[in-house]
Amino acid sequence: MEKILLVDDETELLESLKEYLERKGFNVTTATSVDEAIEIIKKDTFSFILSDLRMPGKSGAELYVTVRNTAPESRFALMTAYAEEHACKTLKAHGVDILEKPFSLEDLETFLKSKLSKGFKGVMFGLDLTDLIQIISMERKTIALIIKIPGAVGTLYFSNGELINASVDNVTGEEAAYEILAWEGGEFSFKDFNPEKIKREINMPIEGILMEAMRLKDEREKEKQQQNKKKEVAMARKEELDKILQDLVQSSTDVEGVALFTSDGLIVSSHLPVGDLDPVKFGALGATALGLSKRTLEELKKGEFEETIIKGENGYVMLIDISGKAALMAVVTPEANLGMLFVEMRSTADKIEKLF
Repeated sequence: MEKILLVDDETELLESLKEYLERKGFNVTTATSVDEAIEIIKKDTFSFILSDLRMPGKSGAELYVTVRNTAPESRFALMTAYAEEHACKTLKAHGVDILEKPFSLEDLETFLKSKLSKGFKGVMFGLDLTDLIQIISMERKTIALIIKIPGAVGTLYFSNGELINASVDNVTGEEAAYEILAWEGGEFSFKDFNPEKIKREINMPIEGILMEAMRLKDEREKEKQQQNKKKEVAMARKEELDKILQDLVQSSTDVEGVALFTSDGLIVSSHLPVGDLDPVKFGALGATALGLSKRTLEELKKGEFEETIIKGENGYVMLIDISGKAALMAVVTPEANLGMLFVEMRSTADKIEKLF
């Protein structure tokens, strides 16, 4: 919601304008004199300040000077019935927007919306930040460009159109500039600053900064695409592994549950009876059994581990190696056909090995 400050000594007019604009979605504050407006501006910020030109005491032109010095981020305009007077023409020549009285409420709304769509503040959706920087450089502006994105605020400091420093979080200089220039979207605003109080940490010409920022941004984009591709491949592999284990349990009359885990017990995929077997505990027990089996074979000099079966009075546990990188463990019914079980488990292991 845009915050508007209206300044006019005509109280009834102010209330009428305030009521209308608030119905249209604006957040409106009013002041009946320049002095009152200045006190309000000290305590709050506004997207737009609209002041009458002629008022008892200080004029709207004096308020304009104050606003430019104390709140340069605010858009400013004057409303007057004397738009053709020399003083008003001079203000207009200096870039002050003029809303000529009399005007309708609809005219006021249209005027505000048109002025708020450009100027000291904006939203960078669809706007290239480099274009904005190049404009500042070409016009040799001395100004701070503040960029806001969700969770971060960055500032670019320009002196006579040269980028002299940048800051984001606790980072300054070229590193901060490259970080800011990599952002997409967000909001920007301008603020005056004293160049003598900002240490110069950037000496590279703006063209060099923009080219290097573009190169770094391209690198980040490529890295992001590679990471996304890896995630997609990993997700596809996980889905395929889940399907392989699901098919084993559903097609076998003997396998009650099965899990694929790494040598340190981390579950890669599992299809276990809901509520009966905890996957984390299952993986830990499997890693223990795998480690003990490998150690036993090593101590007895019987070579690399391939598979083992453990018999209990309530069934079997079968453990089979997967390319030395992982293991497959299944819990099996006591009535299991062990010959068929070995065939099913080996077939499943072969399918899994193709994905490793």
